[in-house]
Amino acid sequence: MLCPCDYLSEITAAYLRLYDSRRLPQIAEAGENSRAWQHAIAVDDALMCWSEITPAFINPSVVSVAKSRVWELSI
Repeated sequence: MLCPCDYLSEITAAYLRLYDSRRLPQIAEAGENSRAWQHAIAVDDALMCWSEITPAFINPSVVSVAKSRVWELSI
């Protein structure tokens, strides 16, 4: 069985809609110390990182948010 990550190189474009997964009812109810909360954060971070390094076309709003996030972390 192939891992979904085996297909990432085949993606040529993506329209990402940013959403803080911690706001999903199931994640919020699970709480900050839950595995679900930590997993949600990891998935959000992985998707953002992928959007920054992929050669695929990513909608400009996500790219600008990603760049501002990097800038905010640097100050």
